[in-house]
Amino acid sequence: MPSWMSGGVSIHYDRYGCGEVVVMLPGHSLDSDIYLEVVQYLGANIEAVLVDNRGSGRSDAPRASFSIETMAADVSSLMLGIGLERAVIVGHSMGGFVAQTLALHSPELAAGLVLVGTAATGVPQLLRTSPKAKAARELRTGALQDIVRANIVAGVAPAFLNDHGDEVSRFVDARVALPPRGRGVEGQRRAVSGFDVRDRLWEISCPVLVCHGEIDEIVPLERGKELARGLANASLLAWPGVGHFPQLENPKALAQAISDFCASL
Repeated sequence: MPSWMSGGVSIHYDRYGCGEVVVMLPGHSLDSDIYLEVVQYLGANIEAVLVDNRGSGRSDAPRASFSIETMAADVSSLMLGIGLERAVIVGHSMGGFVAQTLALHSPELAAGLVLVGTAATGVPQLLRTSPKAKAARELRTGALQDIVRANIVAGVAPAFLNDHGDEVSRFVDARVALPPRGRGVEGQRRAVSGFDVRDRLWEISCPVLVCHGEIDEIVPLERGKELARGLANASLLAWPGVGHFPQLENPKALAQAISDFCASL
């Protein structure tokens, strides 16, 4: 399995296709395989680099505390280490925090950002996650399968859950196959809760596409709208009937959005 050492921490990545490079970052406690179906729908002239953030997936979960800035530095180090001088950075949820931070600290690496189901802050009282989703996020005891399922179910649109229960179950099983480690989950949780770049969004000068499900209960649509308004060069794409996980709920639409954005640069 390919990996890159960043500050003594092994960061896992995979590469698919060839052409314009898109680096894809997952959300809190998730692995980058959530993008595999999206990758299947990307244009033939795109290379997708899928990265597991430190603390989850196949990357190391260090005992020392870390921040969103640390995770962004991991991505910058990996990109330069494997010869990627510039890329479109796709970040979902917490991965969107990492993408914004990378664009702030290493703007030369970001040709553009696609920010999916994310916000300019992870401070809980500002994020305003729904009570249902908040309860799922706070689960600490019970079977791993049940905890993971509760978080996925809290994020997807109810209609999708009713109509595509088998797909949701397979999505959950795939996450359990790469089980999140406790210290990684908590490390990422602390990093998320301390993230807030609302007063620095104007510094991000690259083109940005903000994508959001209209019925996202984990990161409400209003946070996505606020994010797009705060950026200097952003557009907003909102999907009706989609929750927090477009990689599962509508991977073809997400892939099309990424492909169209890359073609516009």
